[in-house]
Amino acid sequence: MGARSEQLKGVRFGVYEIVRLVGHGATASVFEAIHIGLGKPVALKLLHEHLSADEQITSRFLREGRVAARLQHPHIVSVIDVGDDHGVPYLVMELLNGGDLRSLLASVGVLSVEHALAFLVPIASALAHAHDAGVIHRDLKPANIFLAEDEREGVVPKLVDFGLSKALHSGGESTSALTATELVAGTALYMAPEQTLGMKNASPKSDQYAWAAIAYEAMTGKPPFEGDGVYALLEHIRAGAIRPPSALNPKIGKPLEGLLLRAMSREPAERWSSMRTLGRELLPYAEEAVARTFERDFADRSSGRSSVASGPVLRASLPTPPEVITRIEQRATSEPLASGLERLPCAPGTSPFHIKGVSYRGFVFHIERAVGLDAFVAELEDERLRAFVRQPFLASTRYDVLPYVPLFATLARMQRVALDALVRASTAAQARYDARTTYRLILDSYNPADIAERIGRFNAQVYDFGTYAATVRDRNHVALEFSGIPAYLEPWFSPMHVSYAEESLRLAGAREVVVVSHVAENAGSHAGYPLRRYRTELGWQ
Repeated sequence: MGARSEQLKGVRFGVYEIVRLVGHGATASVFEAIHIGLGKPVALKLLHEHLSADEQITSRFLREGRVAARLQHPHIVSVIDVGDDHGVPYLVMELLNGGDLRSLLASVGVLSVEHALAFLVPIASALAHAHDAGVIHRDLKPANIFLAEDEREGVVPKLVDFGLSKALHSGGESTSALTATELVAGTALYMAPEQTLGMKNASPKSDQYAWAAIAYEAMTGKPPFEGDGVYALLEHIRAGAIRPPSALNPKIGKPLEGLLLRAMSREPAERWSSMRTLGRELLPYAEEAVARTFERDFADRSSGRSSVASGPVLRASLPTPPEVITRIEQRATSEPLASGLERLPCAPGTSPFHIKGVSYRGFVFHIERAVGLDAFVAELEDERLRAFVRQPFLASTRYDVLPYVPLFATLARMQRVALDALVRASTAAQARYDARTTYRLILDSYNPADIAERIGRFNAQVYDFGTYAATVRDRNHVALEFSGIPAYLEPWFSPMHVSYAEESLRLAGAREVVVVSHVAENAGSHAGYPLRRYRTELGWQ
C-alpha cells in the first residue's frame, strides 16, 4: 500500500473517494476521503495491500473497527463505518486536524501540571468509558492521544488507535492468536509490568498504569523507566524503582506524586480500583473548568451505568489574545526573487541544518489547495525537490529546513507575490496556533524578568544549528540574538521569525507591538555555508 499511496487519489472504496494521504504507518495508511453521497470529509484507514492476504491480520484490523465503534464518547475518535473493497479492508473514522501528544512533548519537553491534566483528564474519562464497555486499549501512548483542533480554536483530546484493544467479553473473538512479537507490542515505555510478560495479562489496570506513565513523562520530561534497548527497558519496568516525579519537577507536589506512583504500582492489585476512581482523585489538581466538566464522569457508578461524559466536550482552549495593533519595521521588498533561490545547494536531507517540528506534509497540503500539487511540481526547477515533495510520507521532526526556501520561492513566483510577504502570510496562521499551545506553555505565568530566557531556551530546543540569546532592555523591550543562521535560509527565516515573535507578545498581553528585524552582520561559515547573525527587537505596550 505504501508504494501505491500516491496513486490512490480519486480511487473509491465503497462510498468513499480518496482525496489525499494523511499518514503512513507500519500496517496501514490513513487518507482524507469524501463520502460521495453526503460530501462529508472522513478519515479512511486502509490496511496495506501486502497484509490484506493474511486472514489473521485482516480479522484483527476489522476487529479494531467493531470494537471502537462500540465506544461513543466525545474524547474517543468515532468509527463511522467498516468494509472491504478491492480486496483491501478499511475503517472509516471522523477526520481530525491537529497533532498528537507525542509531537507536543517533543517540542516543549515538559507541560505544567494544569496543562498536562487538561489533556489527560479527558483521556482518563475516555478510558473509564471503554472499560465500562468491556474494552481495554492495551497500546496507550502519547502518539495515540490526538490533540484535535476544532472550529473554536481549541484543542479536544481524543483517544485513537484501538488496533491492539481487547474485548473483555468478546463473544468468541479470541486474542490468543496474537504473534510472539505482539506479546510485547505497543510502546514498551508505557507498558505495565504484567503486560511485558504477555498481552494476555493486560487488564483495565494496565491501561491505568500506561495513563500514569504518560502523565509522568508529560510533567517531568522523562518516562518513568529507560534502558539501553528494549530488553533492558522491560527488565527495569519489571523490577526497577521509579524515581519520584517531584525529583524532576518540584511543582508536582507530594500528594499528586502519590496518586501517580500508586497508579504505577508494580502489582495491579495495589493500583487504584478503576480509572474512574483515579480520575476523581485527580480533579483537585486540575483547573476549575476541567474539574467542573468531569466531576460527574468520575462519580461513583456502582450501579454499573456507563460513563458517557456528562458535561460539554472539554476543549483545552486558551484565552483569546487581546486585539493587537502591530507595527512592523522590517526590510520589505517587492523586487523580483533573487536568482538561485529555487534550487537547493544540496540534496534534501543532507544539509547540517535541521529544525524540530517542521511539517512538510502541512506545506504539501497547502500547495494542493493553493495551486495544485501537479502544477507545483511541474514548476520546480530542481529534480531533487520534485522527488522530495512526492514522497508518500514526509517526516515532521528534526527535518532539513533548507528545502523551505526553494519551495516557498516557487510558490511565490506562481502566485506573483513577494517571497517575504508570502512567507509571513503563510506562517502567521501556524504561528497563532503554535503560540496558543507551545508558546503559551513557555509564556505561562509571564514575568518580564524571565521572558527573554524562556524564548531563548525554546529556540535552542527547536533549532539544531546556531546560538540563541535574549536580553531584557527594560520591562517591555527584549532583544533576541540569533547567530549562525545559514545565509541561504534568510528569505524564509526572517519573516517567519517575525510572525512567531509577534504571537509571543500577544500572549504576554501586548496591546501595541513593534517588531524590528534586521541582519546584523556576517557570522563566518559552517560546512561551506555562509552564516548570518540576526537581531530581533521586540517592544510592546
